[in-house]
Amino acid sequence: MPQFFVSPNKISGNAFALDSEESHHAAHVFRLSKGDDINLFDGSGGTFSAEITGVYNGIVEGRIKSSRICSYELEIALFAPLIKPDRFDWLVEKAAETGVNRIIPIITSRSEVKSQNKVERWKKIILAAAKQSMSPVLCSISEPVQFNDAVKTKSAGLYNIIYLCGTDGSKFIKKQKNIGLWIGPEGGFTEAEAQFALKNGFSKGSLGLNILRAETASVAAAALLRCKN
Repeated sequence: MPQFFVSPNKISGNAFALDSEESHHAAHVFRLSKGDDINLFDGSGGTFSAEITGVYNGIVEGRIKSSRICSYELEIALFAPLIKPDRFDWLVEKAAETGVNRIIPIITSRSEVKSQNKVERWKKIILAAAKQSMSPVLCSISEPVQFNDAVKTKSAGLYNIIYLCGTDGSKFIKKQKNIGLWIGPEGGFTEAEAQFALKNGFSKGSLGLNILRAETASVAAAALLRCKN
């Protein structure tokens, strides 16, 4: 059974209530009802084993029987290039399944798409991915940011790795608590963008000799890093 999302403000003591959308999914798609066990997560690392006590006016309510806190030792921020909508949706879904903590869409000189703001749609994709993958943490996603602005304002506090085609750059660095993965669009980052990042303290990274699509590189980098941390 997949887990269901419960907002932290919908937990009071050992009592909980799902929102209308999650309630519909639990009661009508999975046909759960009074007395059934249910797995919950709050998106911040809290996971719960609970029992449904009833469905009232379409809202699933219940009591929490046990809880535990699950968290990643390493936090991953994925700076992913805007690409065609269907491919970016796939990127968001798989990054969330992989355990990325934050996704920051970036607009680069070679970005196929220069404007795309579907944050609410992306949040729904992330929620579905977290439920399916049993992730204890709900990935966040921001509005798209220009590359140079992201380097200047979004990279602080992170060990930033910029992936450059054909480089023999650094491998994954251990003993880092917060890592920023920067993936370029089709054709990669321009020389000016790469130099700008390196001058701001970024390290070069490589995913091998093969040329990967942006969405493949994003998920591969995140998955390799998460497996090691």
